[in-house]
Amino acid sequence: MRFPVFALLLLSWPIAEITLFAFVAGKIGILSGLLMLVAAMLAGGLVLRIAGTSGLLRMQTAMAAGESPGKELANSALIFVSAMLLIVPGFASDVVGLVLLLPFVRNLVWKWFAANSIIVQMPGGFPGARRAGSRRGEPGVVDLDPDEFSVHEAGEPHDNQTKRRLDGPS
Repeated sequence: MRFPVFALLLLSWPIAEITLFAFVAGKIGILSGLLMLVAAMLAGGLVLRIAGTSGLLRMQTAMAAGESPGKELANSALIFVSAMLLIVPGFASDVVGLVLLLPFVRNLVWKWFAANSIIVQMPGGFPGARRAGSRRGEPGVVDLDPDEFSVHEAGEPHDNQTKRRLDGPS
């Protein structure tokens, strides 16, 4: 029976963390090693706090421009993973978390993901997107003259035919 690679990685990760901590603590001292781990945990919390709101704003901007927010979503997810790896105690996870914070690494991961997955593009852009700077005659813009629309109170019928049907035959 073949042993799965993922299970082997999962079991070897704590051993790698303990071994690396023992090595670093042997070089710089236990107290300094623990302080580095605490600093990395605080940095991970700070990254999580800052990147969460900015990622959401970038996704909203992409959607408002009519673009798919897929790349921004993946970027935010990778920043979240890197922040979590910084929060988890251990130098190996900190190194992986710091590498994921580099923008060119996230772009490489995005390119790999985009090349190895099915991405569906909506023709005409993201549904419900507001086009910035839309003008009359552009696709997706409905331009009505003042006599072609009216404002009604909530619950009030929108045209005379509907009103007649609701009130009964006249």
